[in-house]
Amino acid sequence: ATGRWSTGARLAGSLGMLLVAVLAIGAAAFIGRDSTPDPGPFYAAPAAFDPTPGAVLCSEVIDPFVEGATAYRVLYTSRDLAAAPASVSGIIIVPDDADVPEEGRPVLAFTHGTIGVARSCAPSLLGGAYVEQMWGLEAFVDAGWIIAAPDDLGLGAEGVHPYLVGDVAAVSTLDAVRAAIDLADGQASSRFAVAGQSQGGHAAMFTGQRSGVYAPELDLVAVAGLAPASELAAFIEANDGTTFGNLLGAYAVAAWDRVFDDIDAADIVDPAVLPIVERLADACVATGPEAVSLLTDAELL
Repeated sequence: ATGRWSTGARLAGSLGMLLVAVLAIGAAAFIGRDSTPDPGPFYAAPAAFDPTPGAVLCSEVIDPFVEGATAYRVLYTSRDLAAAPASVSGIIIVPDDADVPEEGRPVLAFTHGTIGVARSCAPSLLGGAYVEQMWGLEAFVDAGWIIAAPDDLGLGAEGVHPYLVGDVAAVSTLDAVRAAIDLADGQASSRFAVAGQSQGGHAAMFTGQRSGVYAPELDLVAVAGLAPASELAAFIEANDGTTFGNLLGAYAVAAWDRVFDDIDAADIVDPAVLPIVERLADACVATGPEAVSLLTDAELL
């Protein structure tokens, strides 16, 4: 492993369980889509950038996600695994309605489900296909909410994606809310809610826990963690040995090998299967058929 963090004996001993402990809800809808594009120059942070958490480094208007709103692809400042300034990408959607409430628009932080651990798996690269996963989007926009949808550290922008490392996901999410407030140029209030499912439910719950400490200027009004990656033992019992469970396990092995100092993929999976795990780490759930074909004759765990 090459990461800076140490999991400690308890977490390291539990990794074998965590390899398949991610709910497929939300991710499964992407199976069968075309391959996601590689990140372009937009996702490369400048050599020197504003280290302020939530500062918008660059933005561009993209195809509309919903009628009556403008969607932006953004690159903003957050923090990496070592709490150093890092760039994170995402999507911010601002209602076009000029009638802004006196108190400002509230912000909804939408945290995505499992889509992969490679940079090319970023939701902001999926364009309109991602709308299908943003349940309730039209209703929130119609109600005047601004949407902040972070890709997360290491997806899109440069860096290592810390899959299911809740504290880092929370920081990326809270800084996405700050970026939305920055981009909206006076339209947004400090009130926000966070919602997500699967991996996103996990991120939403950690965001709720970290909000008061990391971003005390924000006013958290609600947390919705749908089918979060939490009841791991029950999930494992129900999905032990399934193809999709092994796919998600490969994501965990590949990501945690890079994040945690005391986890090495070579110590967890059969050496004969390790090349498959490495290939899967470069595949997104959006490229499901290709990824599943790699697992047909392989037993990862």
